[in-house]
Amino acid sequence: MVAIRQLEMTDLPQIQALFQETVTTINRQHYSEAQVQVWGNPQRRDWQAAALSRTTL
Repeated sequence: MVAIRQLEMTDLPQIQALFQETVTTINRQHYSEAQVQVWGNPQRRDWQAAALSRTTL
């Protein structure tokens, strides 16, 4: 069974890791080097605000 709920702060590390792995490894061929450098950067400071401002499924 799948439960839909609001994003919680404790979800952010897993979501960030999934996104980073997707950009830098799984779908790397779909991104330019510049995109990989920006989007795949684990030090991005806007992650928390971006994730919390959107509906995440």
